[in-house]
Amino acid sequence: MIYILAYTYVLTGLFFFLTWRAGYSFLRYILKKENFNLLVGIEIFFLGLNILFISFITGYQLFLFLLVILHLINLVFYISGKDSLYDFFESSILDENIDQFEMITPIMNIAIGIVIIFTNL
Repeated sequence: MIYILAYTYVLTGLFFFLTWRAGYSFLRYILKKENFNLLVGIEIFFLGLNILFISFITGYQLFLFLLVILHLINLVFYISGKDSLYDFFESSILDENIDQFEMITPIMNIAIGIVIIFTNL
């Protein structure tokens, strides 16, 4: 059952990586101001998925609880600081920096999935 959560993270990371390598970049798409609802929706999806698995899976509660906290912080930051979020995206993430951001995002998602698979806290 925990593999569903782990593979969701891994497949999401692979999707971000493959779209970036194909020249489309789903990450750039969801970071656009007009796609704010999609960004929040993805965060809510992962928050809900982690909350669901915290209650059903034993042995992973600590790591999943940390993921819930991180997703909750992201969600609160996205909703409360929408304007400052997009000011940051527009001013701080230049074209050469967005490539690094696009490499880190899939690596983090894949790493989270692998840690979920191999961790029993």
